[in-house]
Amino acid sequence: MHTQVAIIGAGPAGLFLSHLLFREGIECIVLEARSRETTVLAEMGDLLLSCLTAEEAYAVIGAVTPKLFPAASGALGVLGPSRNLVEIVVSWGDPPPADPLFAPDRCWALWRG
Repeated sequence: MHTQVAIIGAGPAGLFLSHLLFREGIECIVLEARSRETTVLAEMGDLLLSCLTAEEAYAVIGAVTPKLFPAASGALGVLGPSRNLVEIVVSWGDPPPADPLFAPDRCWALWRG
């Protein structure tokens, strides 16, 4: 009889179990939650490549980002042509952003470069 085992979680217990099973000649695969995130990112990349407009890309980002960060809130802001205002084009989670427009110096991501 040929036995196959899937181990969910690549932490110390999962890796130790896979080692014990390997020693006994039992085939196994170790699955990690990161594989789900990788799949979601790949799907988002494919969807973004098919977008013809910035608005379509914003919709994709708004739909997919909550799947990557289900317990977090955030927003995507675009720096305007004058470079003195950031406009929020999509947001997710609660609470929603207080201001749809804000100065670039209030954006942590822009501070970091």
